[in-house]
Amino acid sequence: MGLFHKRIKDSSPVEIEEDYEGEARTICETIDNANLQIKIIRKEYDEVNRFLQDAQIIDTLPAEPKEELVENAKHILELRKDISNLKRKRTELTEFEFGIMEKYEDVLPDEIKRLKKGKKNMNL
Repeated sequence: MGLFHKRIKDSSPVEIEEDYEGEARTICETIDNANLQIKIIRKEYDEVNRFLQDAQIIDTLPAEPKEELVENAKHILELRKDISNLKRKRTELTEFEFGIMEKYEDVLPDEIKRLKKGKKNMNL
């Protein structure tokens, strides 16, 4: 008896079922998903690259046009915020309230004019 023992291999045949069609389908789906991810990443890369190019152009501008550009950008951001707030406010009417307002749609413009005239007369 020594330290090593001889291992006896089982020589009986093992049946292996191979599903080549399923594996091929899985690999094709993986490739399709990878291609989709590549398209998405390329699009994001192009957007970031354009942004960086614009930033480089802005950095190289002289002070006066650069300040004007920054002011315009701030104004655009404020306008976007205002538009967003207005969109939120427009959805405050329920379906029921909208139905009621719709009934008076023909009369309301004249009534609004009348109320404005009355308000002007009260301020005098």
